[in-house]
Amino acid sequence: MKKFDREKILAFIKSCIPPDPYGFTWLDILRVCFGVDVLIMAVVLFNEYVGPADKSVEINAVFLVTALMIFLMPASPMFHPKAILEGNLVSALLASASVYMFPHSYAAVIVGVASSALAMHLLKCFQPTALMLAMFITVGKIADYHFAIYPIFADSIILVIAAYLYGLATKHPYPAKQAPDGD
Repeated sequence: MKKFDREKILAFIKSCIPPDPYGFTWLDILRVCFGVDVLIMAVVLFNEYVGPADKSVEINAVFLVTALMIFLMPASPMFHPKAILEGNLVSALLASASVYMFPHSYAAVIVGVASSALAMHLLKCFQPTALMLAMFITVGKIADYHFAIYPIFADSIILVIAAYLYGLATKHPYPAKQAPDGD
């Protein structure tokens, strides 16, 4: 009976796995995956504790993508706490206003998403997932501005706090400091 050479087996396994094009280690990947789970669970548990709002389950998709981007791009200004909080709130308010103005028209989608993008740009809090949020609100025909406060703004706060605490626990701070420009 032949003895297995552990090093040869590990070398074979490593040769079958392509290198990560983004430079993440396996430990980084596990930290990100677990972190996304922690962040989305914080939002879901908060909503369960406070009480679910109408259509809040569908909105969790936006927070899931935001949670992932927080870990993949922690130094990006687009996923800085200011951008998340302000971008989500502004998008939710403008999308709800567009549904209120155009209740039975696809114009609500166009006006809601376009006005959200413009407002976030002018306020310097542009966040791509907030545009997805505006799309969800307009397509879901949510014309209630209270929805912008709860669950949108409240969930945004929970997401940012959970990301900050998870960053402290894993020694990968959020928000990450941006590298200085070499100009």
